[in-house]
Amino acid sequence: MKKITKGAIAAGAAALLLVGGGGTFMSWNDDIGMEGNGINAGTLSLEAAEEGQWSLNGGPEFQDVSTVTIVPGDVLEFTQSVTIAATGDNIQGTLTLQDGSITGAGGPDSADAQLATALTEGAAYSVASTSGGLTGTDGVLSFSGEGTYEADLSVVLDFAFDSVDGQEAQNGTVDLSGVGLVLQQTDASQV
Repeated sequence: MKKITKGAIAAGAAALLLVGGGGTFMSWNDDIGMEGNGINAGTLSLEAAEEGQWSLNGGPEFQDVSTVTIVPGDVLEFTQSVTIAATGDNIQGTLTLQDGSITGAGGPDSADAQLATALTEGAAYSVASTSGGLTGTDGVLSFSGEGTYEADLSVVLDFAFDSVDGQEAQNGTVDLSGVGLVLQQTDASQV
């Protein structure tokens, strides 16, 4: 019993020394602040310069596309001038046609959905840069570097003659209000 008692007393004394000694440990230290007042985040924006225009089969331009009744073989085109403003070190990005921007109100087998599918499959966009600095390949418009870029965009919805069979898509209605472009920053470190 003496050995157990002595061991318990020794363990208790060691614990007290560790706890009590922790507050008496001293070291010198110093710190220094970082120079500079802060950093600023850049910006990325896409603005329409004017209201866009529609045309059917290269005919006269109009604004209210809801007045048009298309048939297979028709091509709708939407044109608009836009400005891309990009600020920031290492800024770069892409401009693409918005996914799912052509929608039908009905179910998956409805005439609405069939018309939406046919138009989506024939959707494409092109760009004519009016300020330089923009490049386009494989349906993606790219820029690299800070600046303001101006471009004339064209979104083409081709209701290809062979895109439907029989009665498919007849009397279908689609919502084109979501047809648009997406400007997105890309990771400059991945180049």
